[in-house]
Amino acid sequence: MIDDQKKHGCRTSGIDNLSRLREEVGLLENLLGEQDGKGGGIFPDVSAIIGRMEKLVGEMEEMCRDRNRRMSILTKKLDRIRVRERELALARKEAEAANESKSAFMASTSHELRTPLTSVLGFAKIVKKRFHEVILPSLSMKEPRIQRATNQIKSNLDIIVSEGQRLTDLINDVLDVSRMEAGRMSWHMESVDVEALIRQAAAEAGPMLAEKQDISLELILPEDLPALAGDKNKLLQVIGNLLSNAVKFTDRGRITVKAQTADQEIVISVSDTGVGISSEYRESIFDKFIQIGDTLTGKPRGTGLGLTLCRKIVEHHGGTINLESQTGRGTTFSFTLPVKKYTREYLPPGIGKEMPPGIGKELSPDIGKELSPGIGKELSPDIGKEMPPGIDKEMPPDIGKELTPGIGKELTPGIGDDLSQTSPDILSPIKDISPIKEHLSVMPGDLSPVRTILVVDDEIHIRELLKQELESAGFQVLEAADGLEAIEAAKKKIPDLILLDVLMPMINGFDVAAVLKNDPLTSDIPIVILSIVQDEARGLRIGADKYFIKPIQMDNLLSEIKGLL
Repeated sequence: MIDDQKKHGCRTSGIDNLSRLREEVGLLENLLGEQDGKGGGIFPDVSAIIGRMEKLVGEMEEMCRDRNRRMSILTKKLDRIRVRERELALARKEAEAANESKSAFMASTSHELRTPLTSVLGFAKIVKKRFHEVILPSLSMKEPRIQRATNQIKSNLDIIVSEGQRLTDLINDVLDVSRMEAGRMSWHMESVDVEALIRQAAAEAGPMLAEKQDISLELILPEDLPALAGDKNKLLQVIGNLLSNAVKFTDRGRITVKAQTADQEIVISVSDTGVGISSEYRESIFDKFIQIGDTLTGKPRGTGLGLTLCRKIVEHHGGTINLESQTGRGTTFSFTLPVKKYTREYLPPGIGKEMPPGIGKELSPDIGKELSPGIGKELSPDIGKEMPPGIDKEMPPDIGKELTPGIGKELTPGIGDDLSQTSPDILSPIKDISPIKEHLSVMPGDLSPVRTILVVDDEIHIRELLKQELESAGFQVLEAADGLEAIEAAKKKIPDLILLDVLMPMINGFDVAAVLKNDPLTSDIPIVILSIVQDEARGLRIGADKYFIKPIQMDNLLSEIKGLL
């Protein structure tokens, strides 16, 4: 605006100068007239020239006035444009803030949904398992009424589990998009066998395909597909989402998954013979919350986040994703992945590089030497070379040293030959074994030790769910409701393994894990984190052995627990 004023001022000054020039020309014209009156006529053409100059000056004045008018109009338009730009910038900021608020709300809501969903899904699976293993075998299927009720219960339980898993997938999609947009997604790069990856995705899509018997699945995979560096689970999610979309929008025909190499890239495509995608969606199909309606019902399917995730995952790996479709004839999604060998540089920050002090580098010199007095250093000479199975770490002073006089050192002569001569005290049953039972964890009829697991979670229903599953698997369970209680219980009982939540009062799970891993007394206890917080890299840096996201696949969890023990 200041520049415009300066320019306007310059133009005004120019007009003033022209006015002064005109006055001076008039004076010159008078002077020349006087000279002509004296009969000199020394400048016969000057009067004509001056007349033309005066005319030009007038035209220039008019042009300047016209230009000033136009500049005034343009200045007003420019001011309006600038006001509009400020309004648009403000509106853009408000839209971005609203989008961030929406994403934050969805993320926080999804996090909160995970906890009750874990309970619902977990207990539903327990009920289903108990129903099949305990209740169903005891029922008489001769009565039609009982048979109908049994079939209905089984069907209802299957629906609860299936819909619970579906809700889990929807929540995962929302959280994944939120984390990717915020730059907080954890990536676990490794060497990926592309052929095995595609076959695994096809196998996982089997149940969906089984529901539509008029669809066949074809895999076209060359034998020489190279491995590449990538996040296996994320890439599996991409292929799984594309297969899921193909099944949803194909009622009959064929779905084809093809892989090939081209220019140091692997191109993977998923084609179907379904309804196709109309042109109105092709430009925005990868945007968030874009839902494609079924051509028969007009009902949208899904959350509209699956393809958004696919694009973000592929682009993170350095590839691109494309779409080709014809309405009524099918759709082909294809994406490229650069062929890069897996190296250490693809490890998530901190993994395998920097561990907390005291973890994996220098343990306390007392570890393995002096845990409890007499343990692992000097046992009683009367106790054999190997501890009996099930003997806990802390033994009462009188256990293993002096039971009944004469036992374990010198047996009464004649034992084994004539039991009638044995002292009555030796053969008499022990009346009170409670002091021993407190220090033994032996399964009935078995000498193998019962492993103790400390479950740490502030949600009582989650603790109960894990307790039922773990006790059913033969473990002894201890419980803690917060971080401080967990640290105290771990140091007091020394469990064989800890299942640890992250979001808890008093002390969060990450800090609990750090404290336990830096204490010589508890540093060797395996820690498995079970949380709605997806920050596996941080958990592993602290020293956790495994990291699971709620809701939990119990079979996978039990398998990992047995592997750690």
